[in-house]
Amino acid sequence: MFVQIGGKDCPVEGTVSQEEITCRTPSGLGRHDLALQAVETFFVRSGEQSDAFVQHDILFGGLTTEPNVRRSEFGGFVAYAFGGGDGKKQTSSVVFENFHPLSAKGVRAVAEYKSRTYVAGGFTQGRSNHIASFDGNALFDLGAGVDGLVNALIPFNGLLVVGGVFTKAIKQPSKRLAWFSTGVLRTGGLATWDGNSWGMLGSKPFVGVVASLHVNGSLLYAGGRFNEEGIRNNLAMYNGTSWLSVCGLLLEGRDDNCGVTGGEVFAMATLGEDLYVGGSFARAGGVSSPKIARWDGREWFAMSGLDGDVHAIAILADTVYVGGSFGGGSDSAYSYLAQWRQESWQSLQGGVDGPVFSLVGLDSCLYIGGSFGSAGGKREISGVQVQNAARWCFDRSGRSDSSWSAVQWPTANIGTCRSIALA
Repeated sequence: MFVQIGGKDCPVEGTVSQEEITCRTPSGLGRHDLALQAVETFFVRSGEQSDAFVQHDILFGGLTTEPNVRRSEFGGFVAYAFGGGDGKKQTSSVVFENFHPLSAKGVRAVAEYKSRTYVAGGFTQGRSNHIASFDGNALFDLGAGVDGLVNALIPFNGLLVVGGVFTKAIKQPSKRLAWFSTGVLRTGGLATWDGNSWGMLGSKPFVGVVASLHVNGSLLYAGGRFNEEGIRNNLAMYNGTSWLSVCGLLLEGRDDNCGVTGGEVFAMATLGEDLYVGGSFARAGGVSSPKIARWDGREWFAMSGLDGDVHAIAILADTVYVGGSFGGGSDSAYSYLAQWRQESWQSLQGGVDGPVFSLVGLDSCLYIGGSFGSAGGKREISGVQVQNAARWCFDRSGRSDSSWSAVQWPTANIGTCRSIALA
């Protein structure tokens, strides 16, 4: 009996029955094909199922709470867990010590691409400048990385798109002089990685800072701080061949009907054809809508009512959820979390007690990452301490039976959770 997961051998262990085969899974992350072959004398039977095996389906990334030995700055972490279920399964964790030279940066983005986990942020380790891949055992360089902070990672059209505060990707450093690069690609704040080499989207470097990335079908959206021809006012979309501004109906006498003004874009999500954009801005497409707005492909619509920046947006069961730095005051109706229902913002069962930086919806649950120590008004849930990540789940039959649970970390030094992604 032979089993392979993602093309890697999975040695069979124990007794094989007609109902069950047990094997020791190889290292690796993400979704994989499962192949099975049974050999009996001269008879060979085999079968294969695409994407049948999942090795961790939730990725967490952030900052540790303890300085590493060599420096006074904190380190970065990446952790893995299975989503859904009853929340009792503990996450596994890999903590990268001495991971970054910039204080309070750590890991800011995680993504699964080609059966590896990619982590990015403000760290440097060896030649892994601000970005690296991880296969479950070891780190791998992407050339020599990029020359600045990475804020966002997302797969798109067979590529891994990388956005941040950098200007170039370093293909290969000189072997004689590590600081001198023999292969530099001037990308601006947006680059692509195909598993082997660096590239760009479009024919010229992306001028500006990318803070967030989002994919909806054949479109890639980039948000941040930029304003150039074709990518106006901090928000742009790429259709596979060229960049376009995200504009509303032309308002007479105004030139800000494209993108957002008065601040940056930190988060995006789509529900059908509607694009939801959050950040620190004051207006969207010329419409007054502080911190968050909706674009239906033609017009911008206000979603006002939040008193602080929006850092995360997620769609769960056709409902828009947002997290950020809003609602921290005692007189606020929201506590860093809110949901858009019946054309107005509503609280989320007590929220959390600190800023939220990441939201991900999976099945009937919302995963929340940030810098907080309580969820739903509780600092401990079912014996697990709330520590910068939590999960809120509801009953799809009527939302009457919703509940909070804490993410159970394997170590005590997990600090701010900056990014959560699905594998």
